[in-house]
Amino acid sequence: MVIKVLVGYTISGLTLTGADAGNYTLAASGSQTETQANIRSKSSGSDDSDDSRILTGGTWHQFGENWTYTFANGREARSEWVYAFYLNRTDWYRFGADGIMLTGWYEENGKRYYLNPVSDGTKGRMYRNEQTPDGYFVGEDGVWVRGCRKMEG
Repeated sequence: MVIKVLVGYTISGLTLTGADAGNYTLAASGSQTETQANIRSKSSGSDDSDDSRILTGGTWHQFGENWTYTFANGREARSEWVYAFYLNRTDWYRFGADGIMLTGWYEENGKRYYLNPVSDGTKGRMYRNEQTPDGYFVGEDGVWVRGCRKMEG
């Protein structure tokens, strides 16, 4: 199965449109092309690189249970985070060295992230500011908040 995706945003005359485009502005620096844009959250009030996201057009490929992502320029996502559009939402996804989208708990630089393992239309998306199915809490940046678990009751 191959799903062609053009990020869900249209960059036309440096105007950003799309499902949640009202939450973002084009960044003051970085590449702005027909298939890629550097954007930042309007709520940040700054143009910090920590808050910047790069949206790129690309194609999702499914091979059995596995997914890969190929950028518009033909390069396959490998060993990197990708902020991509799929099924009317934009989320962070992590791809391994083999190009396969990762799922479940993932650790990088001492930080733990939860990537949805369920094939529910959001498989692979990084959980953010929510509780994981096993009862842990991850912050807005997707990092596990140590010592934070759901209340039993």
